[in-house]
Amino acid sequence: MKKLLALLCTCTLLGCSSSGSKKVDLKSVSTGIAAIQDAPAMMEMSQDNIKDFLSIDAGDYSDAACYMPLMNVTATEVMLFQYENDSQKEKIQKGLDQRLKELENTWSQYLPAQYELVKNRTSIDADHVLGYCIGEDDFVKEVTSLITKNTK
Repeated sequence: MKKLLALLCTCTLLGCSSSGSKKVDLKSVSTGIAAIQDAPAMMEMSQDNIKDFLSIDAGDYSDAACYMPLMNVTATEVMLFQYENDSQKEKIQKGLDQRLKELENTWSQYLPAQYELVKNRTSIDADHVLGYCIGEDDFVKEVTSLITKNTK
């Protein structure tokens, strides 16, 4: 329920700014994600990591804030991509869909509580940012709040 409310709030707040002149500052979002207390240990993904795990080339997005867990006992992940046009958006969506399918396959056979987090992920599609956030309710709420705060 909390994730649904967080998603609705995020979509409402970000949706209100669809004038095209708004832009999310992913560098600030990324800095904020790294500073979240009580978050599982995570690493920021490089362009090479993004290519390996999501099959998304660096030319297919203008900016990214992508984090994955350091250890394979948590499904917590943040994948946020800024795009400039519909072609980039389609390529990003394809990579995200592929990654989410892999996560669902992995966690459905491993840790049920983590599988629930994957199934209840928060999707983000606003102000030329596409992605998702997987994690406990408080973590997801903080990430969506960072996105809202850093939309200019």
